[in-house]
Amino acid sequence: MYRAPVPDWGNVDRALRSSALTLGYGWCEDHNAPTGTGVSPYAINSEGGLRISTNDGYLEPARDRANLDIVGRALVDTITFEGNRPHASGVLVRVNGQSYTPRATHEVILCAGAIHSPAILQRSGIGPVALLERLGVPIRADLPVGENLLDHPIVNALLHLRRQSGQHVDAPAHQLLPALLHRPRRRR
Repeated sequence: MYRAPVPDWGNVDRALRSSALTLGYGWCEDHNAPTGTGVSPYAINSEGGLRISTNDGYLEPARDRANLDIVGRALVDTITFEGNRPHASGVLVRVNGQSYTPRATHEVILCAGAIHSPAILQRSGIGPVALLERLGVPIRADLPVGENLLDHPIVNALLHLRRQSGQHVDAPAHQLLPALLHRPRRRR
C-alpha cells in the first residue's frame, strides 16, 4: 500500500487539503482504518509508480503451485458442510452453467471481497437469523455477517487548471476529500 507523502503532492492537492482542514474536517492517516474518516492520502497498491492488481500481487506469484487450480468465470454459490460438522467441507461452484462441489482436503478459505463474502456466507446459512429466516435459508450459525458493512464514499473532482497553476496536467490527485466545489462564473 502506497500513500504519497504530503511533500510529494502537487499544488492543487495541498490546497484542497488545506481548505478541507480549514473547514474543520479532521486529518486521517489511513482511510482504510476502522475509524478512517476525514482528509486522507489515498492509498493505492503500487510499486515504482505502477498499479499492482490483486492478480499481479497475489495470484501470479502462486500460479505454478502444484496445489492450486485457477478456474476462470467461476461463481461460488455456497459453502458446503457435511452433516452437523461445524467445519466447511468445500464449496458449491458454478462454471459455464455446470455445478461442481470440490471438496477441501484441509480447510476452506473464503476470499470473495467485502460484498461477495457476506453474501456467500449468508446463502450458506451463516448470518443474522432474522435475515436468513426472511430469505428462507436454513440456519447454520447466527452471526452478524454483513451487519457492519460500510462503503468508502469518495468525491471525484474534475478541475480545469490554467497552465500557470504549476500543476502537472497528468499528475494524480492523492486526496480523498470532502470538498465543496465552486464553479467560476462564465464571462459574457
